[in-house]
Amino acid sequence: SKMMRIMPGVAVPIVGLAINDQIVTVQPVNSESMEPTLKVGTNDTSRDWILIERGWRGRGWRRNEIVVVRDPRDRKNVLLSRIRHVQGDLARIPLPSGFNKFILVPRGNCWIVSDNLKLPTEDSRTLGPLPLALVEGRVTAIVWPPQRWRFLKEEE
Repeated sequence: SKMMRIMPGVAVPIVGLAINDQIVTVQPVNSESMEPTLKVGTNDTSRDWILIERGWRGRGWRRNEIVVVRDPRDRKNVLLSRIRHVQGDLARIPLPSGFNKFILVPRGNCWIVSDNLKLPTEDSRTLGPLPLALVEGRVTAIVWPPQRWRFLKEEE
């Protein structure tokens, strides 16, 4: 049986799957923005490692998908967030006054919001609508640690 090492002391069986970083990648969660759905943990063995499907731009992005988005302010960084609204939707922004502000998501854009609303995370609440061209892939599964392996559904 072939084994692939993804971190020291951890081996994962490979079942005839060729991984190309243009198609799928496995990466650790390094931000608390998506907690409790995705866990940061205290080290590589306790944090979630996620499977990211890339190259899905042509099929359209859907509400509630967890996505990796290139940061519009610094293209070297990426944001991990959830698509809450797509083009043509009205995004509601609660204001400190208790009133709401509504923004129409423009064509070719999406509105992303992190699951962890307690943190001042970077998402559309501060960045506004983001061009779909910045969405690099969708998170489809948690692949590490073993007790958290599962596919992610859009409803989560």
